[in-house]
Amino acid sequence: MKSKAYIDFITLIMGIVLLFMNSCRKEENNAPDGQIVSPANGTEFEQEVIVTISVEADDKDGSITAVRFFIDDSYVGTSETKPYTYKWDTTDKTTGNHIIKIIAVDDEGSTTSCEISIVLKTRNIAIIFNPDLSYGSVTDIEGNIYKTIDYENRTWMAENLKTTKYNDGTPITWESGFAAWINRTTPAYCWYENNEIKYKDIYGALYNWFTVDTKKLCPTGWHVPDDSEWYYAAYFNVDVLGGRLKETGTRHWAPPESYGDPIELSTNESGFTALPGGWRNYDGFVSVKLAGKWWSSTSHSESSAGYVSLDHNYSYSEGNFTDFQMGLSVRCIKDN
Repeated sequence: MKSKAYIDFITLIMGIVLLFMNSCRKEENNAPDGQIVSPANGTEFEQEVIVTISVEADDKDGSITAVRFFIDDSYVGTSETKPYTYKWDTTDKTTGNHIIKIIAVDDEGSTTSCEISIVLKTRNIAIIFNPDLSYGSVTDIEGNIYKTIDYENRTWMAENLKTTKYNDGTPITWESGFAAWINRTTPAYCWYENNEIKYKDIYGALYNWFTVDTKKLCPTGWHVPDDSEWYYAAYFNVDVLGGRLKETGTRHWAPPESYGDPIELSTNESGFTALPGGWRNYDGFVSVKLAGKWWSSTSHSESSAGYVSLDHNYSYSEGNFTDFQMGLSVRCIKDN
């Protein structure tokens, strides 16, 4: 028969062990919550739009460390801070059903997944002109036909110029090479990403300012507007004026970011139908669908000239100047 002292000792040891076990016991981790709040399941989009995927994720007993995004089971990106979003560029994606999947990860490594299906349809690439206005037309030396609009007591092209010849029939030099483009001191044009088939009909060509300075770029009886003519059309920095110039919707303009102006402010009530052809700078081709820049015929120095710009995020226009070597879009205005 064991002594009372021995029994008390064993009881003490067991109590210490139980106390240690209780103090080190880890509560079971709960999986995080995560769901795709936009787009809705089954939403249809046209090809080449940018689809913003928005996720709400939370962890009741910890924190979210990452939300991972997958398109058709292929990993495409991660968002680590709120708001959890990913912008999916559907350019060159096939038509039909596509699966969008997200995995939310918490600080303990637990995960939750959610997926939806969306549909990509064949894209209608036609420019959206203002159906409430009457448009005219003008034809360039190559036979390209452009809609025109009467705006602010002047007649403007309602499309970006795409000619590859001067109005006397002389060909404009096409320059595809990066180094050759930025080092040119003579006229040249290019297509965005050197892809004529994809960009010509909607966004037109990009020209350096040396082509503008020839005074032969626009059809006969038309010219590239100077700073003062742009001023009356764009009223630089006036709120919502840029929206009155921009094509409506997101067929060609990327949707604004969360901090941008509402897309509804892009009304095209002027009929100008500004399109985001991007530009060519010292880094290459940038910002198609995001912004447009149009040359002014006014030089600002021995190496720079004016331009007007519009951005997908904002409903105002801006005027500035840049180097002659930049590749910008061109709109023509009819001579008085």
